[in-house]
Amino acid sequence: MTSTTAAADAAPAAAAANALRDFTRKWLPRFRDSRQNLHQLLDTGEFRAGCAALGYMDDAGEAFDATYPGAFDNLEELDWHLPAVTDASLLGSAVMSKWDQVSHLVSHHFWATDKARCKAAGHEVRLWFILALERLAQLAGENSSAPLTCQPTALYLISSTHDHSRQPSRSPLVHQRLELHQNGDCRLVDHYLDEYGRSCISSDSYISISKDEAARLLDEASDWMGCHCCNVYESNSGTWTLIIEDEEGRSHYAFGALAMLDNRLAHLSNSLRRVLQRPDLLACSL
Repeated sequence: MTSTTAAADAAPAAAAANALRDFTRKWLPRFRDSRQNLHQLLDTGEFRAGCAALGYMDDAGEAFDATYPGAFDNLEELDWHLPAVTDASLLGSAVMSKWDQVSHLVSHHFWATDKARCKAAGHEVRLWFILALERLAQLAGENSSAPLTCQPTALYLISSTHDHSRQPSRSPLVHQRLELHQNGDCRLVDHYLDEYGRSCISSDSYISISKDEAARLLDEASDWMGCHCCNVYESNSGTWTLIIEDEEGRSHYAFGALAMLDNRLAHLSNSLRRVLQRPDLLACSL
């Protein structure tokens, strides 16, 4: 193959990556910003038109769900599988299908029927799109984390010790979800394998720390995020997702592997374990 032919072959791929970057740059900030009305984001054909322009198709999420079982309808399953997703077309079609699914609910006034249910469902829908769009941005060759310039108000940390084929690790603890708020309120949900290694048993803990301790942890996490570009890479040790909310209502995301060699990340993990008095906390580093 001549260099001219190689360049010609590479041109369409580069154009597709640029188009995908433009799409995620346009829509990620909108979904991240909790001040943007989710109903209005979904009740428009603009997002769907952008998906169609990228060549994505609505198949009701069947192809994505067949490859990554449960990931189309379940936020935790999506978060679990995303690091292994390398096919932008497959994920993009799932995103388009998800938009069609939830916009159908909007058109039938689901969001106005039950305020409590609406708030919970809306949060999950928004996070589903953010996680999927983040991964699409990464597949387009871009780190899409927004710069953190405002005061952090909450931290969400999702850690998993499973590899991407979902074979259990040696530890029965396979998944943790940590919430930490600036007022010191914390929640930790643990998922364990049962004795047969098949299903998960959950425990739910509420922990209170001082506002000063919460502020120190939030500052340490935001300081790390502000000066690092973090991309997911394959690791049998497991993966983590860090989400920080700021005072302006925006969410900032980072992804990584538990085996990452980063001294500041290890220090943050140890700080969380010490303050929460949970030495078994997976955090961001084993």
